[in-house]
Amino acid sequence: MTEASRDFQRHIDWDRWFWIGILMVFLFRALYTAFFPYDLTGDETYYWDWGRHPDWGYFSKPPLIGWLMALAGWAGRNTVFGIRIFALLLGTGTLIFLFLLGRRMYGPKTAFWGVTAMAACPGNAALNLLLTIDAPLLLFWSASLYFFWQFLTAGKRSGAWGIALIFSLGLGSLSKQMALVFFPCGFLFLATSSQHRHLLKGPWIWLGSLAALLFLLPPLYWNAQHNWITFHHTAHHFPSSAPGLAGFLTHPAAFIGTQLFIISPVTWVLLMALSITILFSLFKLESKERFLFIFGGLPLAAVLLMTLRQKVNGNWPAAFYPSGILLLAAWATGSTTIKTRIDRWKKAFTPGIAIGTLLALFAYALPLVVKATDLQGSRIDPLVRLEGWSGFAGKVAAIQTTFPHPQETFVMTVGHRYLTSELAFYLPQQPQVYRWAEKGKIQSQYELWGGPSGKAGWDGLIVVKGNVSGLPRRLAERFQDVRRLQVITRDLGSGKSREFTLFRGTGWKEKTT
Repeated sequence: MTEASRDFQRHIDWDRWFWIGILMVFLFRALYTAFFPYDLTGDETYYWDWGRHPDWGYFSKPPLIGWLMALAGWAGRNTVFGIRIFALLLGTGTLIFLFLLGRRMYGPKTAFWGVTAMAACPGNAALNLLLTIDAPLLLFWSASLYFFWQFLTAGKRSGAWGIALIFSLGLGSLSKQMALVFFPCGFLFLATSSQHRHLLKGPWIWLGSLAALLFLLPPLYWNAQHNWITFHHTAHHFPSSAPGLAGFLTHPAAFIGTQLFIISPVTWVLLMALSITILFSLFKLESKERFLFIFGGLPLAAVLLMTLRQKVNGNWPAAFYPSGILLLAAWATGSTTIKTRIDRWKKAFTPGIAIGTLLALFAYALPLVVKATDLQGSRIDPLVRLEGWSGFAGKVAAIQTTFPHPQETFVMTVGHRYLTSELAFYLPQQPQVYRWAEKGKIQSQYELWGGPSGKAGWDGLIVVKGNVSGLPRRLAERFQDVRRLQVITRDLGSGKSREFTLFRGTGWKEKTT
């Protein structure tokens, strides 16, 4: 066998191992979802409720997650498995696009190890099990990376890749606001690449960017009709004043601790060490490495610096990890030569994957471990938000059946939006559940939808968080009579629970002013 044949065979083997591996991971995660159908998280039921009201925009996020939930609810018959299988499909697509990008840049071996490192992250396990905004964001971000690189390197066929890029960027922008970071990263790469800088002098890159941003016209129109509520909500994530000394110290520590577990300790430390090292040699990098760094390590470093002045949610930098980890894999496997002082650390790459895999497996086994201990339902139980909702809704439904006219009784909550959305999903027939917000403040999508309409004279079953003696005054005044019923619990396991008080309101009064 010639050297060329052996090289070809090695490439075929890495391709085969990838497709076998991705199929095995998909089947494992699908079986896990089927046999361990834990209750949906508050975010999942909240976005699912959005899907029942398709619109061009929503209170806090662009509309794509609502549209996806509408599709998942319809295709999966509004079941837990039907919704979460969509998360698995999106997450698997992310890994496939990452492999295609790595294969195009460095060949299948590096692509295989990059995807393996990504799949071994505990955060990736969660991404494939929970249908939230990060699942579509990472899919379209990874697709955009692949399409953009193909556009830059495909020559005469670049037009088709440019069209694909426009659609992936547009859909990404409809997934989460963070997708907009792709645009400055892309322009920065073009500006710093002598090989591609000429594209900035032509019209196509600008017209393509404008075309992708046109996808945002529907949510912009919706926001214009709703006092730019999404913009106001997003602005709350960026405080105008710097934190005190305590925040200056604790915010970076909390963020780093979260990332160490989401990515795995060794992999994250290697990635950040590599990123910080090459930050000072940006213009010495080859195009491939500069591309991956600008879309990965550079924004990761920016987010890390951001923690010095504010709290940063652990999932904010999620989109920057695919390209960052692929660059890490290329460096560790010798597919690129980034002459850094930490080259001797390459040997830690494989142990880092092993540690990440163990942490991911631990994350899968965590529900079983927690249930076997007294930690279930405690403050340190990481799954406490997924426990007890279906059983709690069953208790609420049983009490509603005792009402004189249960078919003319609506359900309303006083508390967090998750209480509202969890009841909406788990109550029989999945009715519309309303949320009462004091002082007329718009704090969620439920306030934009409004309260019960056309239900004058109906009874209301009011669910209030905690053991309380009465309803808020303004809410009580909307009924002819209010009676406190009883306290029920949302059981969390190991004898732990959360209390909720139920009230019956009779004779709902339509608001006249």
